[in-house]
Amino acid sequence: MSHHDLKCWPDQFVALWSRDKRHEVRRADRQYVEGDTVRIREFLSDSQRYTGRWVRGVIGHVTNAGPVGSNVFLPDPICVFTFIEHSRGVDSGGTS
Repeated sequence: MSHHDLKCWPDQFVALWSRDKRHEVRRADRQYVEGDTVRIREFLSDSQRYTGRWVRGVIGHVTNAGPVGSNVFLPDPICVFTFIEHSRGVDSGGTS
């Protein structure tokens, strides 16, 4: 099992924070595996800073792009995984 530390833009992070969103659509630039732990941190792209807010949990089901002709309609290199939250918090002052 691996741990992934991920950035998330505020518009998508708000949905995670409010628990309205239970999945992540990500570039498959690493090997996401069911059972891996993940910390998703809110990131401000304009100032290149973290806000300090984060959610931590476990990756559930992972769907990767499928081969041409398969019934998976994700473009390569995109994947989707379910996110099972375990905790959340705010680091004081945010970090760079």
